[in-house]
Amino acid sequence: MEVVPITEINPIDVGVAAADHDLLGGGEVPAYIRRPFDERIRGNVAAARDGKLWIVLVQGPSKVGKSRALFEALSALQPIPVVVAPVDADALISLLVPGQEPTIPETACAVLWLDDVERFVNQGLTTQHLRAWHNSGPRRIVAATAGGAVVAAERPEEFASVLDELRRLANVALITAAEDTDPGELEERLPAEQVSMIRKHGLAACLVAGPALIRKLETAKHADGYPPCWEGVHLVEVAVDWARCGRTDPISEEVLRELWEYDPPEHIVPTDDAFSAAKQWALQPVSGRLSLLRHSQGYSAFDYIVRIRSEDTSKLPSDNTWDLAIETGTSLSAGLVGLVAVSTGLLEVAARAFARGAEAADAEVAAVSQYNLGVTMGDLGRGEDEVAAYELLVSRYGEDERLGVRERVAAGMRNLAITFGGMGREQDEVKVYESLVSRYGDDEAPSIRAQVASGMVALGVTLGGLGFRKKEVSIYKSLVSRYGEDETAAVREQVAAGMANLTIKRGDFGRGEAEQAACESLLSRYGGNETPEVRAQVARGMVGLGVTLAESGRGREAVAAFRELVSRYAEDKCLRVRTQVARGMVGLGVTLGELGRGRRKSRPTSRWCLGMVRMRRQKSGSRSQPE
Repeated sequence: MEVVPITEINPIDVGVAAADHDLLGGGEVPAYIRRPFDERIRGNVAAARDGKLWIVLVQGPSKVGKSRALFEALSALQPIPVVVAPVDADALISLLVPGQEPTIPETACAVLWLDDVERFVNQGLTTQHLRAWHNSGPRRIVAATAGGAVVAAERPEEFASVLDELRRLANVALITAAEDTDPGELEERLPAEQVSMIRKHGLAACLVAGPALIRKLETAKHADGYPPCWEGVHLVEVAVDWARCGRTDPISEEVLRELWEYDPPEHIVPTDDAFSAAKQWALQPVSGRLSLLRHSQGYSAFDYIVRIRSEDTSKLPSDNTWDLAIETGTSLSAGLVGLVAVSTGLLEVAARAFARGAEAADAEVAAVSQYNLGVTMGDLGRGEDEVAAYELLVSRYGEDERLGVRERVAAGMRNLAITFGGMGREQDEVKVYESLVSRYGDDEAPSIRAQVASGMVALGVTLGGLGFRKKEVSIYKSLVSRYGEDETAAVREQVAAGMANLTIKRGDFGRGEAEQAACESLLSRYGGNETPEVRAQVARGMVGLGVTLAESGRGREAVAAFRELVSRYAEDKCLRVRTQVARGMVGLGVTLGELGRGRRKSRPTSRWCLGMVRMRRQKSGSRSQPE
């Protein structure tokens, strides 16, 4: 693969959209106009050159100038960097094979250019590949853009996981559509009409004829003097709604025709000639190569138009569009349609889509949709269907060893237990939690350990609510024994929650000695933890100890416990921690009041103390959501 200095590269060849509007002069690559986000991008690029980071990621919606801004930032570097721009993930991975590495000068800063990085991730790229590139020689960095490409992920969870890890590793420069609407220095150089266009559509969109596309769609006229073609407008809207349903693949002519004929506006007669005229109108470029509709293995609406139309949530795609989006694609595409339907609040549509997605031959794809079907049924209030969905998930995939499947089964079991609890079926709830611990308690994956730890906390709470106090305590101690040294943040939070629960007094026996010891252990293990979620659990444990001491007739020690809580966390910025501090201050006031009335040895009967006990008998978390 060729390695070229960036100054010798035509930016259009590496993904920068060619300008179709001679707004600034210079043809397809006009003179670059710096905008507010350029300083962020150039600062990140310079830091990468200096070895302070190794991934620069520019993220933002379609047609806001991400690729050009990143290209210009790299072009401004000294010494001039060289660029490697693979066409796909296979080409990139081949660069890492011994003997096939590109020849790169040792002193050069070498940039791996990945425009629309989502495409590469969907093809199998991982952060391990990027690390291998970075470690293959000195001063090797990654420059990528994200957010503009709509990709139908073949492995949704892996796809999302890789992108999340990429964002964690990178210094991300976000570009919003609003930032691209500031005309800046152009305000004094351009006519008022063009400045107004930039304010409305953004500079990048104007350069690719965005305003002309919008004007054509709104007036139905290809240009002034042309007759309107409302049949073409309706055709484009059909293609836009297809994309809005989550179908990022092109729509076939057969399906396009069917949807175009379904419930058209009153003034449109859906004949063969009208359909042909509509296609011709929609495919005719407004400038250069840009048109409202594109034809390549089907039909796709221009992504900028999809983005603009999606901003209007008052008009959703028709039921027929959703139905065909679910029925005519793969099981994978149906699952993606379900996620979009959830985001728009169409839960019945989502349920149909996930049911179709669960038919996938690939267990990882099917398990995700089956899990999401259970969540959706719960959101619809159809508890029995929710239970059936989760039980089918466990029975089908409970023995599958793939991580993505194990994660969904473990999450589904936790949701199933919570659902049983909400139905008043506590015995079934306990059985599911116990099965979760038995099946996955020794799993090495952090995400699954977090589910098990959460399940153990909830199991303890449920057993306590059923009156099995000793079993409850035993579960919390088992949780600490199993996961007490785990460094995963989500697991630590659950361990801290279990330890905090041990500070709550159970029954009338004892004077709170065991609970006091539990709180001391909690403070010893997690008192200095900086994670907000863990701090909140520590604070809750301190409140619990104060309540326990007050209920045990040890009012002065309760006052000391509440005051230590306030001293430790009064300035904390975490809302959950501050909430516990507020409860502690209420407890402090109640206890001082009891002491002041000389009732040092009697149990406080305040509504606040009883509320604390009831609070701990609730579930330790909500149902997991669709993924």
